[in-house]
Amino acid sequence: MRELLELEPDDYAYQHYRHFQQLAESLTRFNAESLALMIDAGLGEE
Repeated sequence: MRELLELEPDDYAYQHYRHFQQLAESLTRFNAESLALMIDAGLGEE
């Protein structure tokens, strides 16, 4: 995954990679359809 994000293996990159992992794990707690509706609502789409 680090290669995909083009991050160098330093503390700064590791910290951001950890945040990305936490975000991904948190998003799995939502129903995908509900999450899509929330994103659409935030973008102002109907």
